[in-house]
Amino acid sequence: MEMKTVHIGDLGDIKTGSTPSKKNPDNYGDYALWIKPTDINPDEKYTRVVEEMFSEKAAHDCRTRLIPARSICVPCIGTVGTKLTMTPCDCFVNQSINAVIPNEDYDNDYVYYLLLNFLPNLKSINKGTASGREYIAKSAFENIEIHVHDDIDVQRAIGRILSAYDNMIDNCKQQIVLLEEAAQRLYREWFSEFSPNSVLYDLAEDVGKSVNKSNRTNYECYTPIDCLPKKSLAYIAPKDISLAESSLKSYKPKDILFGAMRVYFHKVCIAQENGLTRSTCIVLNAINEWYWAYLTLLLFSEETIAWATANSKEGTTMPYISWEKFKYMPIYLPDEEVAKQFNVIVEPYLSKIIVLAKYIRNLTEIKKVLLPRLISGQIEINA
Repeated sequence: MEMKTVHIGDLGDIKTGSTPSKKNPDNYGDYALWIKPTDINPDEKYTRVVEEMFSEKAAHDCRTRLIPARSICVPCIGTVGTKLTMTPCDCFVNQSINAVIPNEDYDNDYVYYLLLNFLPNLKSINKGTASGREYIAKSAFENIEIHVHDDIDVQRAIGRILSAYDNMIDNCKQQIVLLEEAAQRLYREWFSEFSPNSVLYDLAEDVGKSVNKSNRTNYECYTPIDCLPKKSLAYIAPKDISLAESSLKSYKPKDILFGAMRVYFHKVCIAQENGLTRSTCIVLNAINEWYWAYLTLLLFSEETIAWATANSKEGTTMPYISWEKFKYMPIYLPDEEVAKQFNVIVEPYLSKIIVLAKYIRNLTEIKKVLLPRLISGQIEINA
């Protein structure tokens, strides 16, 4: 399989973005996507949700910096070598990003995966700045040498193979969102009108057991609070168990991991296996199994997050809620028969979320294995 060495600048046009003055509120609105490094999720191919957007005025003023759809955006200031994204539409980026707009000799998907595979190497090119931030100048970025497949048909084939995995992952994530929305809707329909008649302690118990580092190999993975996504019941990127070091707590399948530090980040997930987390998470489960679905949706609710946030105390570094405080949160405790009926309806939704999350993790691992082998030419492709 024929390969050649080129510079990143040979892949296409390289553009950087800009940040219009924040002093003029007319520069920001909802007209055009504006991607910053902090918007980029390393587990997502595309960045569709951003913190801020351009107004029509800013889009017009910055029109020469417009980035076409399916360009590849690589942060080169601040955090280097950890993430990149493909633009889902014509949009704008800030000055921390170098956008690669592939020319006719290179397939867009191929360039995305090519640079994704190369990403860790950017660390060695980082020159830093006087302010201490990581930094790669646009000229240095353009002059980086990289090995590529010469045949564009092979490029397209590689892009299709790896894109298929990302498409399946994206489809599973969309299903999880729909299942979460359906479960929350049922929870509100059944219970939103009732006033508190009990406290959390009557419904749930802290089931996380302290575990010594020497026993960590008895568990499958390590899921500290930074592995829990915001506002999703499904974690998809736990860490290797060898990284579990201190303040460890065990969890088992269908326990509920509640992020107790900076509760306002809304990190509540259903455990998928026998694993370890840290004391910054409270591990809970229902005292009565028929209340499991109800407890899960109660803990995941905005009302619970608001109460726990308001009742957190300032720790040495971050606000934190303890189980000793949390267990006295006022709740509505339905009759067992009602809880059982709700569980029969909603538990399949929540169990399906677990299945989909595990499938995403398996697909991600397969893609990680394929990526370097396809990009290096180790796996032969017949285009």
